[in-house]
Amino acid sequence: YFLLYFLASIKIPFIKKEIPQKINVLFMESGSGFGGSAKCLSLLLKHLDKNKFCAKVIYYNRGPSIDAIVRGGISAAPYNFFSLLTNVIKSDIVYINNEIYSHVLNIILARIFGKKCICHMRGIRKLTRGEKVVACLIDRFIAVSHICSQNLVSQRINKAKIDVIYDGIEIKNSIMPKDLTDGFAVGVVSRIIPKKGHMAFLEAARILVG
Repeated sequence: YFLLYFLASIKIPFIKKEIPQKINVLFMESGSGFGGSAKCLSLLLKHLDKNKFCAKVIYYNRGPSIDAIVRGGISAAPYNFFSLLTNVIKSDIVYINNEIYSHVLNIILARIFGKKCICHMRGIRKLTRGEKVVACLIDRFIAVSHICSQNLVSQRINKAKIDVIYDGIEIKNSIMPKDLTDGFAVGVVSRIIPKKGHMAFLEAARILVG
């Protein structure tokens, strides 16, 4: 890791060019293509200002959310080193859509070629030693919650580099109770696994109902 970090400290000089009208952003998605990170990425790209940004996606696995991205007119390609290298060079920003661990090479290449790197942190766990080293190469972190932000700060990630931005979700009328005339509806949209907090949700509901 220290050798990689040293290599990443060497930036390749480029001839200055005119600032392009659009900012080229390379989005890196290392998930299954079925999970929450890919779904949130598809929504983000759906509402991206196409007049200001030009997006390209490189994915590790293809699923419904990646298909939705492609249907929306965004260029997407499967992960391979040569595609990665070419697109990093062409980009202005490399946007890591998951955690650090599966994007070490992507982050290092972004630094070598002088590109800004954003990491969208969606989970809460202890970072590995390697992740802590590579984290120094990331320009900005987006945390999906204040708890996620606190988790990063507790592991010596500079708080000034972290922005808390909640994931958005499109709520279709079909999922709302049709007979709801008073009060409000609360629900959970996620996989049923312990870390998603369904038990905490049910316990809170039990307390509210009395």
